[in-house]
Amino acid sequence: MTAYLLAAQQGYVEVVSAMLDQDANINQKNAAGINALMLAASHGRIPVERQLLERGIGLGAKTDQARSALFSAMDWQSLPETVDPLLE
Repeated sequence: MTAYLLAAQQGYVEVVSAMLDQDANINQKNAAGINALMLAASHGRIPVERQLLERGIGLGAKTDQARSALFSAMDWQSLPETVDPLLE
């Protein structure tokens, strides 16, 4: 996992922001096809979700198992606030 994806998963919004400011690929995926938005959503990292969406991350991306960021958010303890940014 890259530093960018790990920062998204852990909720380090400032680190994600700095990496994107330095031209990190916002749509980067890991070996399973999971991107930063999916990682943030699946771990309840709402500030990172919002930032990625504001910066234009693609919502249509799917993992190798055809799971979307919305699926990832819904899978994370079913907290509505995790899903809300993806529906706005």
